[in-house]
Amino acid sequence: MRPDLLVRDPVSTLTQFLLRPDRTAWESTAHSFAVALARGQAVRTVDSDAVPDLLRAEIGGEACKPAAGDVPVLIGRLARGAVVAVERRSMQDVRVWLAVDDRDMTVGSADQIEAWRDWLAAGNILQFLPPGRFHAPSYSTAEPVAAAPVALPGPWQEIIDVCDGPVRGLAVELAEAGVSLPEPGHEIDDGAYQLDLAWPDHRLAVVLDDVDDDEDADERDAWLSAHGWTVLPPEVEAVRAALSAVGGG
Repeated sequence: MRPDLLVRDPVSTLTQFLLRPDRTAWESTAHSFAVALARGQAVRTVDSDAVPDLLRAEIGGEACKPAAGDVPVLIGRLARGAVVAVERRSMQDVRVWLAVDDRDMTVGSADQIEAWRDWLAAGNILQFLPPGRFHAPSYSTAEPVAAAPVALPGPWQEIIDVCDGPVRGLAVELAEAGVSLPEPGHEIDDGAYQLDLAWPDHRLAVVLDDVDDDEDADERDAWLSAHGWTVLPPEVEAVRAALSAVGGG
């Protein structure tokens, strides 16, 4: 399979999905695309948590000595400049990181715009990979990993695998603190909004304001207030105290 054929017309891809909104029907295509991306890229055997370091190094043209591990990671660039890293854990478990340069000194340049279009087009297909197997960071959000990974219970690891950025970091801290399991991406108001982490039985939630504008955030917060929800700050102690107060552990 040629990856460039799949990303040639991303609008068509989205149109087909809208006509047939079934994620499972697209998983096979996304998986095949991910496998195809690994062909011809440079292989590094590293710790999987070192992938953000590799992405930033590739984008910035920097030297990088990632932590050693047993996960084959293939890293390179797509035809128009987007950076791609593929974790090939097995032929059935392929995970893709698709990154783009968003540094002030490059944003808006011809090369950066082409790479961004590459990133967007490929992401339209890769988003159909199973939860936790596709990440689409930028240079600024692919933060280096400073600490060794923490062994977490299976249910918590499943939650962390579907979280990104600050939400992922908070989820790790909550797991280490031993609080009760949240539901990531909980939908409210008939699917109009998603809560980053939620405890629906206690109507508690953490939201990091990822809606499009302030008006949408105000409408979401008004809905939550009207339906008895409490929005908590993204802090471990605040979450733990609120859960303890309602007997949620």
